[in-house]
Amino acid sequence: MSPKLELAKSLLSFEDLLKSFFDFFIKEYGEAKAHEIIVDVERSDKANRFIADSFRARRRFNHESYVGVIQTGRRFLLKNAEIVCFGSIVLLEKWRAEVGAPAGLAEEGYLKEMFFRIILECDKHKTHITGNPNFFERYFQIMTNALDDFASVMNSLSPNIAEEQTDDHREDKKPYENKTEDINLSRPIQRLEPDEDDLPF
Repeated sequence: MSPKLELAKSLLSFEDLLKSFFDFFIKEYGEAKAHEIIVDVERSDKANRFIADSFRARRRFNHESYVGVIQTGRRFLLKNAEIVCFGSIVLLEKWRAEVGAPAGLAEEGYLKEMFFRIILECDKHKTHITGNPNFFERYFQIMTNALDDFASVMNSLSPNIAEEQTDDHREDKKPYENKTEDINLSRPIQRLEPDEDDLPF
């Protein structure tokens, strides 16, 4: 996995990744096709047996298991890699909702790792032509562009933040003699009791 994808995996939640991939698929294939695949996964006997077996065993699977269940299912035979990938991601989300969350197995790190590995596994079955990115390459490019835009915004804000901190520091360095005129040194110093809300425990 490239450093940019590793960064995306660390910064984005599984929910964010899921939404970004679903949005991209709908943009490429249409909402009707996405809905059709979701229904096919829900009605797939093989997918439902996979979920039932996983629930009984209280276990997690590797990315190849999700792809294999979809790829060999009757409703997905001879489908292209994009369709298989979308179905596999839908199955992963189905597993999270019906097995992982109830059984306490749906760790964020596992879900994000499976998300990327499923996509990379399906990308192996696509042709890679320089200058003509395939479906998966276009999706990853959108993701890396978003990360670059985020980094650019943060870098542009850094000088302004530093300047504000410098201005605040200058304001704190006003001459102390201007602040001592109202202080009566003959009065005893009064000890202030901290409020309960300020106590560190």
